[in-house]
Amino acid sequence: MAVFWILFGIICCQFITVSADDIVVACGGFVKSDVEINYSLIEIKVYTKQGSLKYQTDCAPINGYFMIPLYDKGDFVLKIEPPLGWSFEPTSVDLYVDGVNDICTKEQDINFVFTGFSVSGAVLSKGQLLGPAGVEISLTREGTGEKLQTVLTQPGGKYTFSKVLPGNYDIIASHPSWTLEQSATSVRVSSANAAAAEHLVVGGYDVSGEVRSDGEPMKKVTFLLYSATVKKEDISGCNTAPVDGAESGDDSLVYVCSALSREDGIFSFPSLASGDYTVVRWPPQHTRVVHTALIPWQISPGLRKCSVKRPFEDYVFSTYHSQLMCVAETAQLVFLCCLLCVKYP
Repeated sequence: MAVFWILFGIICCQFITVSADDIVVACGGFVKSDVEINYSLIEIKVYTKQGSLKYQTDCAPINGYFMIPLYDKGDFVLKIEPPLGWSFEPTSVDLYVDGVNDICTKEQDINFVFTGFSVSGAVLSKGQLLGPAGVEISLTREGTGEKLQTVLTQPGGKYTFSKVLPGNYDIIASHPSWTLEQSATSVRVSSANAAAAEHLVVGGYDVSGEVRSDGEPMKKVTFLLYSATVKKEDISGCNTAPVDGAESGDDSLVYVCSALSREDGIFSFPSLASGDYTVVRWPPQHTRVVHTALIPWQISPGLRKCSVKRPFEDYVFSTYHSQLMCVAETAQLVFLCCLLCVKYP
């Protein structure tokens, strides 16, 4: 009989141990927002620490309440997964469920607070479908100038503001050396992500060059700018007066303007619209006269510095723009402004 009771006690202890590990707790709380949002678009998910989905549920469409049951002890991650562009604080909560002292067992709410929608837009090069990176974009309260956020455009010209609450806003673009043809637009945010009312437009880019002989800067050297695609009204800051006797050697090219090198050998065209340009040194020196500049801003910046080997001895022609330096010790050069540097065929 004594043996029977000992065995019975052991079985009972084992049963009690298994039952202690077998729990059922509910992790619940609210998705909270001071502005109108569609709670039914939001999901709450529980993942293991290894990233496996354990459980998921929707929010109550009226008040954002959610509840997720857990049947196991252990470490988990509770995440809110809203539509793309919606922001919440926090975005996730680490859980350690022990069935005794954890937040779920104690029936404490886990809340996610809505912090705003996203606002998107683009800065384009004039006449192009894409634009440059590096333009500063500011979000301000409508009519006040109060700056709320500042971002830089990405390659292609796109920009995005996050955590923007409903309201009316102004969007302002700026750049230290580029000419902005349209520098302001507006946006109205209500109950979803919003897009800027209009694209912003860069009307012109600054292009500078340097001319040297035997390593020394050459002053008062004239450079003529031609183009088959850009009109005079699309450029500014350089001398549009014609130069007597100057010819490009290509009937398809039209004279646009000229620039004169300074004491340090630097010459510049302050504001050129996107397009194809040919730069000609005037007066010509033998056959080494053509330098071609392309400014297709639909190409993303790929190189920060590049150089071309020298087939001729007389002149070094370098061009730089923003963070790009292209040095070409050659008679003929194609450079993509702030983009690429290669030898002209």
